[in-house]
Amino acid sequence: MSQASTAALKRSSKRLSAATILAATAAAATAAAATAALATTAAAATAAATATTDSGAAAATETAATASAVAATAATTTTTAAAATAAAAAATTTTAAAATTTAAAAATAAAAAAAESLPAASGDGLVLQELVLLLLLLLQQPEQQQRLQQQQQQQQQQQQQQQQ
Repeated sequence: MSQASTAALKRSSKRLSAATILAATAAAATAAAATAALATTAAAATAAATATTDSGAAAATETAATASAVAATAATTTTTAAAATAAAAAATTTTAAAATTTAAAAATAAAAAAAESLPAASGDGLVLQELVLLLLLLLQQPEQQQRLQQQQQQQQQQQQQQQQ
């Protein structure tokens, strides 16, 4: 090979080396830009995940608060329903007691009338009068028990209403 060919080959090799270095530098710059873009994307994804987690925690807290409010409403409704049931039972008992009291009063009046019509002078008449009076006392006992029950139920209702 001649000197001119060798010099041309050297120059060409230098140019090739410079082009290779430039291409490698460009590739490195491109890789660095891509790495920076990936880092930016990762940071954005991390921020989004953090925001989602915070939002999820807030939503979970809000859901728990809503569930708590629903439970409190259900408890209040249950208490109100129990009080209404107790009031209805007391009203039913009061009505039944009034009917029983009326029946007992009628029976007492009938027994008193029967006792007055019995002959008081004879020995049998006295025994019958005593039996009728005893019957009157027995008839009045359930009436007194019902009055006590009514008073107890009214006290229970008042206590339940005070608890609400």
